[in-house]
Amino acid sequence: MVSGATVPFLHYAYLPIPNPEAGRFLDALYVSGLFDLVKPLELLCGLALVLNLYVPLAAVLTAPIAIVIAFVNFVLDPQPTAIFGGAAILLCNVAILVAYRKNYQSLLVRRGSL
Repeated sequence: MVSGATVPFLHYAYLPIPNPEAGRFLDALYVSGLFDLVKPLELLCGLALVLNLYVPLAAVLTAPIAIVIAFVNFVLDPQPTAIFGGAAILLCNVAILVAYRKNYQSLLVRRGSL
């Protein structure tokens, strides 16, 4: 949530990234405009989680973001603190998804009906 809230005030702060592949990947996300979509989504979903509103939806919407963060931290820039941060974000998201799994059971039917 804090990360998403910084967008209007700190337009994409460049942090030193030792791995050039990670830097190119993050630059591509920024140049493509994806950060402009993802950061407000992080803020809205973070608020929803904190306020206990639409938690199952917020968890589903943040899952792809958590996966990308984990990918960057595990594969592209595997620094010890980054690995810990990526794991923490991914595990928290998975924990919320598992806790609210009953809300997703209707989505996991083999054949849907109208």
